Amino acid sequence: MAGKPLHTSFDMNDDHRSCRSREEVVNSLRVRAVAAVDSYSDRRGDGQLPVSMVEAEFAAGALLNLDLFFRFFRTGVEPTEDETQPLIRRAMDLVKGGMPLADILYNYRVTTRLIWSALLEHSSEQARTALLDMALPLMQYLSITTSRIAIACVEYANDSRSDLIEQRRRVGSALLTGRDPWDWASDIEVAIADRFLVAVCRSVNTGCEAAMRVRTRIRLMPNTFLVREGDGWTALIPIEEHDEDGTAPIDEMQAVLSATVDDCLAPSLWVGVSPAQTRLDIPMRAAEARVLSEIGRSLGHREMICRKDELRLEYIVASSSDDARQWMAKALDPLDNHPQLQSTVAAFVDCAFNQAAAARTLHLHRNSIAYRLSRIHDLTGFDPMLPSDAIALAAAQTARRLRSSAAT
Repeated sequence: MAGKPLHTSFDMNDDHRSCRSREEVVNSLRVRAVAAVDSYSDRRGDGQLPVSMVEAEFAAGALLNLDLFFRFFRTGVEPTEDETQPLIRRAMDLVKGGMPLADILYNYRVTTRLIWSALLEHSSEQARTALLDMALPLMQYLSITTSRIAIACVEYANDSRSDLIEQRRRVGSALLTGRDPWDWASDIEVAIADRFLVAVCRSVNTGCEAAMRVRTRIRLMPNTFLVREGDGWTALIPIEEHDEDGTAPIDEMQAVLSATVDDCLAPSLWVGVSPAQTRLDIPMRAAEARVLSEIGRSLGHREMICRKDELRLEYIVASSSDDARQWMAKALDPLDNHPQLQSTVAAFVDCAFNQAAAARTLHLHRNSIAYRLSRIHDLTGFDPMLPSDAIALAAAQTARRLRSSAAT
């Protein structure tokens, strides 16, 4: 809806008082925003609101958005996918009912403009300052929510029938738990390969937009099954008959990641991959890929695709029992009060036990590194210059980093 903003009948002057705390001002703005939504909702039959907003019964969605936005503004923590699921379900119901996605996104723009204009029109200087501070977070919040809605609607539209989406999800879940889909459904309408590359994605946070974009691209791969999980997703990508170890789908996955994820600084997601040569192998390979993706996330692996052949030591440590990892980690206990020596171990391990490279990483002279390594030997009993002891220190360092990541 273009033109001047709607004017509301409720009192907008409640914050024209003497100087108040910022929290009071923000709370006042939230109360007034809710009142604005209620006022526009009461007037939905007077012809001033767009038809699409009236049909969508916008008030319930607007109130939920206000709750999520003000929480985001106060904490700086993006809403998780689970928290935005009610908004996504509302949008999906509207799409299934015939409303175009363009109208849903238009409703977001109009609702935002109406509430913003109402708040700005009768605000004190303090409130205007708070609104100015909200501008960037509001843009970020709208980008998060509308992109998730758009992704969900596009995923729905890419399948000819909604029941096909559910069928593919159920087939994927059955394969991941070692069940034969044909045992419970004789009317499966999708092709099921005999061999799959199992790919498990984990990201820096549950609301990672990059992970959702990659998920959308992976779902579109032919005859691929994708199952969403609380902190990521698992995909089953078919392996062609001539491809022995899943090289082709791994290359395709790498192409998707390179085209979708901006990792110029550091990766924001990691995909553990493991080829299943039979359907019965899928659960075991899924567990392996899950460990690899967790290694990538916990250790901040430089590559987004995590393979066991490239993370041999890390995989051995991560797949060991809790008791074994605690035993490994104890090797570095004598360095707990020596942060410089701890950083030296980390650099030495990350640089593949190369003294010169570790010295460059820490901006130290090689003699300084040699002295520190000697001190590490004295305190721990492990000589970093001996291959077996260096591996023990690397295992201890890996076990500690995994433990630290699990605790956060």
